[in-house]
Amino acid sequence: VRIIFLDARILAPVILVFVVIGAYAINQNFMDVIMAFVFGGFGFAAKRLGYPRVPVMLGFVLGKLAETYFLVSIKTTGPFFVFTKPICLIIFIVILITLAFDQRSKMREKRKLA
Repeated sequence: VRIIFLDARILAPVILVFVVIGAYAINQNFMDVIMAFVFGGFGFAAKRLGYPRVPVMLGFVLGKLAETYFLVSIKTTGPFFVFTKPICLIIFIVILITLAFDQRSKMREKRKLA
C-alpha cells in the first residue's frame, strides 16, 4: 500500500509502460495503443473541464448491453412493459421521483442566487 506515497514523476512512466504493454498484448495491434491514448486524453480533458468521467465510462461499458436487453423486453412484452410488470413500474416511479426532486433542488438554488 506504500505505492501511493511514490512521487508521480516515478509512478506515471511505470503506469504508462503497463498501459502500452496491456493495450498491445490483447490483439497485438498498435491501433489499440493509439485508442488507449485517445481515451486517456479524453479522460484528462474531461477532468480538466470538470465533467464526470464515471457516467461516461459506464455508458461505454453498459450501453450496448442495456440497449440490447431493452429492445428484447420491448419485443417480448410490448412497448408498454413498464406499466405491466410491478417491478418495472416501481423502478419507473422511483426514477420520476428522483428527477422531480433534482429539478426542485435546482429551482431552489436559482431562487437563492436571485
